[in-house]
Amino acid sequence: MTQNQLEWMQQSGLDPAEYDMTPDGRVVRRQVASAPAEPQREVMSPLRAAGTSFLGNLLPSAAGLYAGAQTGALGGSMFGLPGTVIGGIGGGLLGGYGAGKLQEKALEEFAPEALQQLAQAEQDQPVASYLGGFAPNALAMRPSFGGIKGLTAPLGSMSKDAARAAFLPAAANVGVNVAGSTAGQLLDMSQGGEFSVPRFAADVALGSCSLSPRSLDVDLV
Repeated sequence: MTQNQLEWMQQSGLDPAEYDMTPDGRVVRRQVASAPAEPQREVMSPLRAAGTSFLGNLLPSAAGLYAGAQTGALGGSMFGLPGTVIGGIGGGLLGGYGAGKLQEKALEEFAPEALQQLAQAEQDQPVASYLGGFAPNALAMRPSFGGIKGLTAPLGSMSKDAARAAFLPAAANVGVNVAGSTAGQLLDMSQGGEFSVPRFAADVALGSCSLSPRSLDVDLV
């Protein structure tokens, strides 16, 4: 573009950054290079998300259930059934949280891509990811409706002592189960995440309505 052509375009209100002029005097729009499209991220399938969360939660769940069973038994030997409840819940939380933290540090050091896969599973398929993460707990349990029966015993027509005898073992079993699952939320919160009430409610529902841990030597049925 010559200087005369440039001056003519400016006088005509044409932006030289947007328009150009050919040697024969034709005005043409400049070709704007478009930015390359970002590659689309693959959405993880529900089955893969469930499997990923299952493997990621296997160690923390096992540690939470085992620690809850041991501390529950210890608390029970010292303080009776109330000690079983408190010890089981506290041990389950600490055991699951501690194992989860150790696993997280190991993955950060040796397999950071595994942490990315766990995060993607929860983001892409939250329901499937939750069910997969809960599955290790389910493998350590036996089907039972005794949990809900025991927890609702104080609302029935039982005597005070009978209701207490039914409620505390159920609370111990359900508490260990819920504590092992809730330890995962504590890990998320330690990384800046928020406590999920729906997820906690699901933990309580699954723990009390249909499953009881095999870890505690307490028969709910």
